[in-house]
Amino acid sequence: MKPSGNHNSELEELFDELFPIARSITGPGIRESIEILRKHIPFQIQSIATGTVVDDWTIPQEWNLRRATLKHELGDVIVDTENSNLHVLNFSIPYHGVVTKEELENHLYSLPDSPNTIPYVTSYYQPRWGFCIEDFKRERLPAGNYEVAIDTELKDGFLNYATFDLIGETSEIINLSTYICHPSLANNELSGPISMVYLYKELSKIQNRQFTYRFVVAPETIGSIAYLHDHQEHLKQKMRGGLVLTCLGGDSENLSFKHSRSHWVGNPSEFDAFVDYWAKNTSNLKTRGFTPTNGSDERHYCSTHLNLPMLQVARTIYGEYEGYHNSLDSKEFMSIDAVIDSSEAILGLLLAFDKASRVPVSVVRIGEPQLGKRGLYPTLNFAGNSEVYSPNPAEKQDFLNRMLEIISLSDGTRNLGQLASFLQIPWNNLNSIIHILEMNNLIVWQEKC
Repeated sequence: MKPSGNHNSELEELFDELFPIARSITGPGIRESIEILRKHIPFQIQSIATGTVVDDWTIPQEWNLRRATLKHELGDVIVDTENSNLHVLNFSIPYHGVVTKEELENHLYSLPDSPNTIPYVTSYYQPRWGFCIEDFKRERLPAGNYEVAIDTELKDGFLNYATFDLIGETSEIINLSTYICHPSLANNELSGPISMVYLYKELSKIQNRQFTYRFVVAPETIGSIAYLHDHQEHLKQKMRGGLVLTCLGGDSENLSFKHSRSHWVGNPSEFDAFVDYWAKNTSNLKTRGFTPTNGSDERHYCSTHLNLPMLQVARTIYGEYEGYHNSLDSKEFMSIDAVIDSSEAILGLLLAFDKASRVPVSVVRIGEPQLGKRGLYPTLNFAGNSEVYSPNPAEKQDFLNRMLEIISLSDGTRNLGQLASFLQIPWNNLNSIIHILEMNNLIVWQEKC
């Protein structure tokens, strides 16, 4: 379906609000960002105290960047986070002092292969101080002493994440997750939250949604682990599928779905199977295999003992574009239009899977239904008869065969998604036949057996 309304200006403004914020995995940057997103999605904010053990991890302190500067002894300002908050090592400890150029080198991070960019570098769980700098500037640093002023604060506080449930006709959950912890990155950071806002607004317009859609915004890794720690039993019982939204902008033509762990180990979830089917029948969609070695929060949802049906969706994939984790990852590279295009494709998949959860049951209990009296089967039996009903005259016999197959499979043991995947029938064709069967009172809907 094509969504109504023009989201571009609203999402442009959202981007512009979020981009300058100095975020990390904890601290006021996260809370400020969630509050901005709450203008669009009525999130409930969750707080977990510093030092709380969440399985194999421990919630770290809050981090707050006030300002960080590096100056040469002659007064030249080398870097200043007022110009880009990427300039400071993310989660850097505070440091004030004078160091030699030789000492400073151990605290500088740059990209020789991309000399004009500022890299994004983190040190969350090991105390360090440092600056991120364009490599061409680093190569030209003069000899002498340098004044370091890193005004950051590390203190006990809270890790924050946010959730909201868009209630459907059932309590079964489609979990949509994204992260909000990278400062001043576009495709790798803000395409996910922007897509989530788009999806929330469009899904909330849809009547008769089967699933409850849960929206989750959390700092990557530690935030998702905290969320899973809090909600694991409920998700095991109720989660039917999910997507991590990441890297949804850029110039790639294809939207790409990374499968869940269950697909990798040879026992694909219902959602994995439907995504495979959907990608095969939809242009500009492709799939990738699961791997625990890289990616985003799907690795934690799909961890050994949870093994939830959580996939990841991306467009211009992390690690595969020049601006990944550096200052080239800008709004111009990402483009709001590209994110909307990705979001429309995701919405189409979600709405199809929502409808695919319904289970058709043939009304006629003994023998085949008499299709002829309903105008669905030829009443004259001879080769080449053109009486067979079909919306497309060139496909009359195939349409009839598909109709008979669908009736035969409508025994209450499989839903529409499983039926479509089993027959490998295009979704629109399936819907056309289902509509005809409904109109002729040949199927009813029931819960899956």
